[in-house]
Amino acid sequence: MPVDPLAGSTWSAPSTVAGFTQSAPNAVLMAFAEVELKRPEGARALDIGCGAGRNALPLARMGWSVVGNDLSWPMRDRRFDFVVAYGIWNLARTAAQFRNG
Repeated sequence: MPVDPLAGSTWSAPSTVAGFTQSAPNAVLMAFAEVELKRPEGARALDIGCGAGRNALPLARMGWSVVGNDLSWPMRDRRFDFVVAYGIWNLARTAAQFRNG
């Protein structure tokens, strides 16, 4: 069974998770994203280290197609029902590393 790589750290502490869940999105980022949304290339965003989604959710409401990922397990209160990782299995160095993700 996989182990939370940030277990016991500040990032997995209940108070930290609660703080990110209740915090307002970054105003500068939201203003920038609003301008960028007008570009003709599309509106896809990848939020690496998205935490509880304090920026990812407002971006999605704004019209961005957002994918977020976070290493801290307690920050992930939503799960995917279907994940496709076809074609990346060869990146694992060993079978054990592949199984442990």
